[in-house]
Amino acid sequence: MLFEDVFDAGKFLPMAHVGGLPHRVLAKDVAAARWLWEEARHPLFNYMVHTHHPDIDLQSVDLSFHWEPVRCPEAPLMAYGR
Repeated sequence: MLFEDVFDAGKFLPMAHVGGLPHRVLAKDVAAARWLWEEARHPLFNYMVHTHHPDIDLQSVDLSFHWEPVRCPEAPLMAYGR
């Protein structure tokens, strides 16, 4: 899916909402997803880009990305974003 690790590559962090079960924290540049998938010749590209999804309406969605603070019990306060 071409997500990127928010913290160290492959690092698992316990998530409180699932009883401390470790998860990787991933992010994707949604605004660049079409270009990234096309460049990578991702096998889901045609489905995700060329299939009409009547339940998804992005006409009024703000796809800009804003820096947000991220707290990790094992790391200092960080900001993630591009």
